[in-house]
Amino acid sequence: MRTLASLLVLKKPDRRPAVPGDWPIFALVFVSLGAWIGLDWLASEPGSQLYPAAAPFLCWFLLGALLLAWALARRSFPHVPFRSALLLVAALAPIVIVTGWLIAAYVPARWHLFGALLLAAYAMAVIGRALFWMTGRRQLPALIAASIIAAGFTWTTVSLGLDAAVWYAPDADSIEVPMAAGDAVSEQASAIDAESLLFAQQRRVDAALAHVQPAASGEPGAQGTRTFFLGFAGVGEQHVFAEEIKLAARVAAARYGSGERTLLLLNDRRDRDSGPIASMTNLRYALRGIASRMNPDRDVLFLALSS
Repeated sequence: MRTLASLLVLKKPDRRPAVPGDWPIFALVFVSLGAWIGLDWLASEPGSQLYPAAAPFLCWFLLGALLLAWALARRSFPHVPFRSALLLVAALAPIVIVTGWLIAAYVPARWHLFGALLLAAYAMAVIGRALFWMTGRRQLPALIAASIIAAGFTWTTVSLGLDAAVWYAPDADSIEVPMAAGDAVSEQASAIDAESLLFAQQRRVDAALAHVQPAASGEPGAQGTRTFFLGFAGVGEQHVFAEEIKLAARVAAARYGSGERTLLLLNDRRDRDSGPIASMTNLRYALRGIASRMNPDRDVLFLALSS
Protein backbone atom coordinates (compact mmCIF):
# COMPACT_ATOMS: atom_id res chain seq x y z
CA MET A 1 0.00 0.00 0.00
CA ARG A 2 2.93 2.36 0.64
CA THR A 3 4.22 1.62 -2.84
CA LEU A 4 0.77 2.33 -4.24
CA ALA A 5 0.57 5.62 -2.35
CA SER A 6 3.91 6.68 -3.86
CA LEU A 7 2.65 5.91 -7.35
CA LEU A 8 -0.55 7.93 -6.78
CA VAL A 9 1.47 11.05 -5.97
CA LEU A 10 3.77 10.38 -8.96
CA LYS A 11 6.79 9.59 -6.78
CA LYS A 12 9.31 6.82 -7.34
CA PRO A 13 8.42 3.91 -5.03
CA ASP A 14 11.00 2.52 -2.63
CA ARG A 15 10.77 -0.94 -4.17
CA ARG A 16 9.22 -2.63 -7.17
CA PRO A 17 5.51 -3.33 -6.58
CA ALA A 18 4.65 -6.94 -5.77
CA VAL A 19 1.59 -8.82 -7.01
CA PRO A 20 -1.14 -7.93 -4.49
CA GLY A 21 -3.47 -10.25 -2.66
CA ASP A 22 -7.24 -9.98 -2.54
CA TRP A 23 -7.77 -7.76 0.49
CA PRO A 24 -6.25 -4.50 -0.89
CA ILE A 25 -8.39 -4.79 -4.02
CA PHE A 26 -11.60 -5.50 -2.11
CA ALA A 27 -10.81 -2.72 0.39
CA LEU A 28 -10.36 -0.15 -2.37
CA VAL A 29 -13.53 -1.32 -4.14
CA PHE A 30 -15.50 -0.80 -0.93
CA VAL A 31 -13.89 2.61 -0.46
CA SER A 32 -14.98 3.56 -3.98
CA LEU A 33 -18.53 2.33 -3.41
CA GLY A 34 -18.68 4.19 -0.10
CA ALA A 35 -17.47 7.40 -1.74
CA TRP A 36 -19.99 7.01 -4.57
CA ILE A 37 -22.93 6.37 -2.23
CA GLY A 38 -21.90 9.11 0.21
CA LEU A 39 -21.38 11.79 -2.43
CA ASP A 40 -24.65 10.84 -4.15
CA TRP A 41 -26.37 11.29 -0.78
CA LEU A 42 -24.86 14.77 -0.42
CA ALA A 43 -26.20 15.70 -3.86
CA SER A 44 -29.67 14.23 -3.30
CA GLU A 45 -32.80 15.97 -2.08
CA PRO A 46 -33.47 16.15 1.68
CA GLY A 47 -35.20 13.04 2.96
CA SER A 48 -34.03 10.87 0.07
CA GLN A 49 -33.94 7.12 0.57
CA LEU A 50 -31.45 4.49 -0.54
CA TYR A 51 -32.67 2.70 -3.67
CA PRO A 52 -31.15 -0.83 -3.79
CA ALA A 53 -32.56 -1.53 -7.26
CA ALA A 54 -29.91 0.83 -8.67
CA ALA A 55 -27.22 -1.83 -7.98
CA PRO A 56 -27.09 -2.99 -11.64
CA PHE A 57 -25.99 0.50 -12.67
CA LEU A 58 -23.11 0.32 -10.18
CA CYS A 59 -22.16 -3.05 -11.67
CA TRP A 60 -21.91 -1.33 -15.06
CA PHE A 61 -19.10 0.87 -13.73
CA LEU A 62 -17.41 -2.12 -12.05
CA LEU A 63 -17.42 -3.76 -15.48
CA GLY A 64 -15.69 -0.70 -16.90
CA ALA A 65 -12.96 -0.98 -14.25
CA LEU A 66 -12.44 -4.66 -15.07
CA LEU A 67 -12.16 -3.89 -18.79
CA LEU A 68 -9.60 -1.16 -18.11
CA ALA A 69 -7.49 -3.45 -15.92
CA TRP A 70 -7.71 -6.22 -18.54
CA ALA A 71 -6.44 -3.88 -21.26
CA LEU A 72 -3.52 -2.75 -19.10
CA ALA A 73 -2.54 -6.33 -18.33
CA ARG A 74 -2.90 -7.65 -21.87
CA ARG A 75 -1.34 -4.78 -23.83
CA SER A 76 1.74 -4.33 -21.65
CA PHE A 77 4.98 -6.17 -22.48
CA PRO A 78 6.13 -7.93 -20.48
CA HIS A 79 2.61 -8.58 -19.28
CA VAL A 80 1.58 -6.98 -16.00
CA PRO A 81 -0.30 -9.37 -13.67
CA PHE A 82 -4.03 -8.73 -13.87
CA ARG A 83 -4.23 -8.34 -10.07
CA SER A 84 -1.64 -5.57 -10.18
CA ALA A 85 -3.49 -3.74 -12.95
CA LEU A 86 -6.79 -4.15 -11.10
CA LEU A 87 -5.28 -2.81 -7.87
CA LEU A 88 -4.01 0.24 -9.76
CA VAL A 89 -7.46 0.93 -11.26
CA ALA A 90 -9.13 0.35 -7.89
CA ALA A 91 -6.74 2.83 -6.25
CA LEU A 92 -7.51 5.48 -8.86
CA ALA A 93 -11.28 4.98 -8.61
CA PRO A 94 -11.87 6.89 -5.30
CA ILE A 95 -9.74 9.78 -6.55
CA VAL A 96 -11.65 9.94 -9.82
CA ILE A 97 -15.02 9.70 -8.03
CA VAL A 98 -14.29 12.42 -5.46
CA THR A 99 -12.54 14.76 -7.92
CA GLY A 100 -15.27 14.29 -10.52
CA TRP A 101 -17.92 15.11 -7.93
CA LEU A 102 -16.03 18.25 -6.85
CA ILE A 103 -15.73 19.38 -10.48
CA ALA A 104 -19.44 18.83 -11.09
CA ALA A 105 -20.44 20.55 -7.83
CA TYR A 106 -18.11 23.55 -7.67
CA VAL A 107 -16.59 24.21 -11.10
CA PRO A 108 -18.60 26.31 -13.61
CA ALA A 109 -20.20 24.20 -16.32
CA ARG A 110 -18.10 25.76 -19.09
CA TRP A 111 -14.96 24.36 -17.40
CA HIS A 112 -16.28 20.83 -16.81
CA LEU A 113 -14.68 19.39 -19.95
CA PHE A 114 -11.34 20.98 -19.11
CA GLY A 115 -11.49 19.59 -15.57
CA ALA A 116 -12.37 16.13 -16.89
CA LEU A 117 -9.42 16.22 -19.29
CA LEU A 118 -7.05 17.21 -16.48
CA LEU A 119 -8.37 14.36 -14.35
CA ALA A 120 -7.92 11.92 -17.24
CA ALA A 121 -4.37 13.19 -17.82
CA TYR A 122 -3.52 12.63 -14.16
CA ALA A 123 -4.94 9.08 -14.26
CA MET A 124 -2.93 8.25 -17.39
CA ALA A 125 0.23 9.71 -15.80
CA VAL A 126 -0.22 7.50 -12.72
CA ILE A 127 -0.90 4.43 -14.85
CA GLY A 128 2.08 5.09 -17.13
CA ARG A 129 4.45 5.59 -14.20
CA ALA A 130 3.14 2.49 -12.42
CA LEU A 131 3.54 0.31 -15.51
CA PHE A 132 7.08 1.59 -15.97
CA TRP A 133 8.11 0.65 -12.44
CA MET A 134 6.39 -2.74 -12.69
CA THR A 135 7.98 -3.73 -16.00
CA GLY A 136 11.05 -1.52 -16.40
CA ARG A 137 9.73 -0.30 -19.77
CA ARG A 138 7.43 2.44 -20.98
CA GLN A 139 4.12 0.88 -22.00
CA LEU A 140 2.72 3.15 -24.70
CA PRO A 141 0.49 0.44 -26.29
CA ALA A 142 -1.12 -0.26 -22.92
CA LEU A 143 -1.74 3.44 -22.33
CA ILE A 144 -3.30 3.83 -25.78
CA ALA A 145 -5.55 0.80 -25.22
CA ALA A 146 -6.59 2.08 -21.79
CA SER A 147 -7.36 5.54 -23.22
CA ILE A 148 -9.51 4.07 -26.01
CA ILE A 149 -11.46 1.86 -23.58
CA ALA A 150 -11.93 4.71 -21.09
CA ALA A 151 -13.13 7.10 -23.82
CA GLY A 152 -15.42 4.49 -25.37
CA PHE A 153 -16.87 3.52 -22.00
CA THR A 154 -17.50 7.16 -21.10
CA TRP A 155 -19.16 7.84 -24.46
CA THR A 156 -21.37 4.75 -24.11
CA THR A 157 -22.37 5.70 -20.57
CA VAL A 158 -23.31 9.25 -21.59
CA SER A 159 -25.08 8.26 -24.81
CA LEU A 160 -27.18 5.64 -23.02
CA GLY A 161 -28.03 8.07 -20.22
CA LEU A 162 -26.84 5.64 -17.53
CA ASP A 163 -26.98 7.17 -14.07
CA ALA A 164 -25.85 5.24 -11.00
CA ALA A 165 -27.71 7.46 -8.52
CA VAL A 166 -28.72 5.39 -5.49
CA TRP A 167 -30.59 8.01 -3.44
CA TYR A 168 -34.08 9.09 -4.48
CA ALA A 169 -36.70 11.30 -2.90
CA PRO A 170 -39.46 9.24 -1.26
CA ASP A 171 -43.01 9.12 -2.56
CA ALA A 172 -44.83 12.12 -1.18
CA ASP A 173 -47.97 10.00 -0.80
CA SER A 174 -46.13 7.62 1.55
CA ILE A 175 -45.21 10.36 4.05
CA GLU A 176 -47.78 10.67 6.81
CA VAL A 177 -48.40 14.28 7.82
CA PRO A 178 -50.85 15.12 10.65
CA MET A 179 -53.82 17.10 9.38
CA ALA A 180 -54.02 20.55 10.89
CA ALA A 181 -56.77 23.14 10.79
CA GLY A 182 -57.37 24.34 7.27
CA ASP A 183 -55.85 21.22 5.68
CA ALA A 184 -59.32 20.03 4.67
CA VAL A 185 -59.49 22.95 2.23
CA SER A 186 -56.12 21.98 0.75
CA GLU A 187 -57.23 18.36 0.49
CA GLN A 188 -60.39 19.42 -1.35
CA ALA A 189 -58.30 21.59 -3.70
CA SER A 190 -56.00 18.62 -4.40
CA ALA A 191 -59.02 16.47 -5.26
CA ILE A 192 -60.24 19.15 -7.68
CA ASP A 193 -56.77 19.30 -9.25
CA ALA A 194 -56.72 15.53 -9.65
CA GLU A 195 -60.17 15.57 -11.27
CA SER A 196 -59.07 18.31 -13.69
CA LEU A 197 -55.95 16.32 -14.50
CA LEU A 198 -57.99 13.21 -15.33
CA PHE A 199 -60.49 15.08 -17.50
CA ALA A 200 -57.63 16.68 -19.45
CA GLN A 201 -56.09 13.35 -20.45
CA GLN A 202 -58.03 12.67 -23.66
CA ARG A 203 -57.17 16.13 -24.94
CA ARG A 204 -53.50 15.58 -24.08
CA VAL A 205 -53.37 12.19 -25.80
CA ASP A 206 -55.05 13.72 -28.87
CA ALA A 207 -52.44 16.50 -28.88
CA ALA A 208 -49.63 13.93 -28.64
CA LEU A 209 -51.20 11.81 -31.40
CA ALA A 210 -51.34 14.86 -33.65
CA HIS A 211 -47.52 14.81 -33.72
CA VAL A 212 -47.38 11.11 -34.68
CA GLN A 213 -46.82 11.03 -38.42
CA PRO A 214 -49.03 8.47 -40.19
CA ALA A 215 -47.50 5.78 -42.33
CA ALA A 216 -47.02 6.82 -45.93
CA SER A 217 -49.24 5.06 -48.43
CA GLY A 218 -48.33 3.51 -51.75
CA GLU A 219 -45.02 2.02 -50.64
CA PRO A 220 -45.35 -1.76 -50.93
CA GLY A 221 -42.86 -4.24 -49.54
CA ALA A 222 -40.21 -3.95 -46.86
CA GLN A 223 -39.11 -0.50 -48.03
CA GLY A 224 -42.46 0.90 -46.98
CA THR A 225 -42.18 -0.38 -43.40
CA ARG A 226 -42.56 2.28 -40.72
CA THR A 227 -41.84 1.95 -37.02
CA PHE A 228 -43.96 3.49 -34.26
CA PHE A 229 -43.04 3.80 -30.59
CA LEU A 230 -45.34 3.98 -27.57
CA GLY A 231 -43.70 4.31 -24.16
CA PHE A 232 -45.39 3.82 -20.79
CA ALA A 233 -43.71 4.71 -17.45
CA GLY A 234 -46.07 3.59 -14.72
CA VAL A 235 -44.29 4.71 -11.54
CA GLY A 236 -44.00 8.42 -10.92
CA GLU A 237 -42.33 8.42 -7.50
CA GLN A 238 -38.90 7.69 -8.95
CA HIS A 239 -37.72 9.52 -12.05
CA VAL A 240 -35.72 6.48 -13.20
CA PHE A 241 -38.85 4.97 -14.82
CA ALA A 242 -39.59 7.99 -16.99
CA GLU A 243 -35.90 8.28 -17.90
CA GLU A 244 -35.81 4.60 -18.93
CA ILE A 245 -38.73 5.13 -21.32
CA LYS A 246 -37.17 8.28 -22.75
CA LEU A 247 -33.95 6.34 -23.30
CA ALA A 248 -35.86 3.54 -25.05
CA ALA A 249 -37.55 6.11 -27.28
CA ARG A 250 -34.20 7.66 -28.23
CA VAL A 251 -32.68 4.26 -29.04
CA ALA A 252 -35.67 3.23 -31.16
CA ALA A 253 -35.60 6.57 -32.97
CA ALA A 254 -31.88 6.32 -33.69
CA ARG A 255 -31.92 2.71 -34.86
CA TYR A 256 -35.34 2.35 -36.48
CA GLY A 257 -36.40 5.88 -37.42
CA SER A 258 -39.42 6.13 -35.12
CA GLY A 259 -38.65 9.67 -33.98
CA GLU A 260 -41.65 11.29 -35.74
CA ARG A 261 -43.92 8.42 -34.72
CA THR A 262 -43.34 8.42 -30.96
CA LEU A 263 -45.82 8.88 -28.13
CA LEU A 264 -44.89 8.81 -24.45
CA LEU A 265 -47.19 8.24 -21.48
CA LEU A 266 -45.21 9.19 -18.39
CA ASN A 267 -45.97 9.27 -14.68
CA ASP A 268 -43.41 11.65 -13.20
CA ARG A 269 -43.99 13.49 -9.93
CA ARG A 270 -41.69 16.26 -11.22
CA ASP A 271 -43.97 17.07 -14.16
CA ARG A 272 -47.70 16.29 -14.38
CA ASP A 273 -48.63 18.94 -16.92
CA SER A 274 -46.49 18.66 -20.06
CA GLY A 275 -47.94 15.42 -21.43
CA PRO A 276 -50.42 12.58 -20.91
CA ILE A 277 -50.03 10.41 -17.84
CA ALA A 278 -49.50 6.66 -17.88
CA SER A 279 -52.88 5.09 -17.10
CA MET A 280 -54.64 2.04 -18.49
CA THR A 281 -57.29 4.27 -20.07
CA ASN A 282 -54.68 6.42 -21.79
CA LEU A 283 -52.80 3.32 -22.92
CA ARG A 284 -55.88 1.83 -24.62
CA TYR A 285 -56.78 5.19 -26.19
CA ALA A 286 -53.23 5.81 -27.40
CA LEU A 287 -52.96 2.31 -28.89
CA ARG A 288 -56.17 2.84 -30.85
CA GLY A 289 -54.94 6.22 -32.04
CA ILE A 290 -51.59 4.86 -33.20
CA ALA A 291 -53.28 1.87 -34.85
CA SER A 292 -55.35 4.25 -36.96
CA ARG A 293 -52.11 5.77 -38.27
CA MET A 294 -50.43 2.44 -39.05
CA ASN A 295 -50.56 0.07 -41.96
CA PRO A 296 -50.92 -3.23 -40.07
CA ASP A 297 -49.68 -5.25 -43.07
CA ARG A 298 -46.19 -3.81 -42.94
CA ASP A 299 -45.67 -1.41 -40.00
CA VAL A 300 -44.16 -2.25 -36.61
CA LEU A 301 -45.06 -0.91 -33.18
CA PHE A 302 -42.60 -0.85 -30.29
CA LEU A 303 -44.43 -0.88 -26.96
CA ALA A 304 -42.13 -0.21 -23.99
CA LEU A 305 -43.46 -0.62 -20.44
CA SER A 306 -41.50 0.37 -17.33
CA SER A 307 -43.06 -0.20 -13.92
